[in-house]
Amino acid sequence: MRQTPERQKEGNPQDLRLRSQTPYQEGEALRSIDRRPAFFFILALAFCMLAFNLLVYRNIATGTAWDVYLSANARCAEWVLVGLGEPVSAIGASLRSAKFSLDIKTGCDSIQASAFLVFAILLSPIGVPFRARFLPIVCGVVFLAGLNLFRILTLYFAGVHLVEWFDFIHGELWQGIFTLAPLIGWLVWTQRNLTGKRNHAGRS
Repeated sequence: MRQTPERQKEGNPQDLRLRSQTPYQEGEALRSIDRRPAFFFILALAFCMLAFNLLVYRNIATGTAWDVYLSANARCAEWVLVGLGEPVSAIGASLRSAKFSLDIKTGCDSIQASAFLVFAILLSPIGVPFRARFLPIVCGVVFLAGLNLFRILTLYFAGVHLVEWFDFIHGELWQGIFTLAPLIGWLVWTQRNLTGKRNHAGRS
């Protein structure tokens, strides 16, 4: 049985109620919908980071495997510095030269920043399949590892040429960069996926 034009104009009463909402009411409805996923995301992210820090820095970071990891960072930095003509030797987790010596200690790594990025992408409630999150995670972790190598190189050259700026570069500048880098990476990934979803919805 076909609807008459009059009935078609009437439409669904629920649709009419939705259309009659003011922009303020629509905004309030959207905020009430979005709060719970955002709250559980922040809670889960904080819990995962707390558990990660307790596990790594109370257990793993005190073992031999961690010393091997820090030594690997020193060895990579040695390869680059020697290639740049710097007479540097990696001894354990230290870079030694006649100009300056740098000890790579816990905290001078990309582990915590990488953990934040991994957890943030995995826990994000934006409806992206988990298999589609794997490649961004790998790229982000590799980028942060490369950024940490660059940090070690700049700290070495700061110790050689900018001794008075070394503490600032080490304690403020690079700490700030490694706080912001995973956050910005997650925000960019989230924005790209949300924009892609909006474009797909607009074409459908």
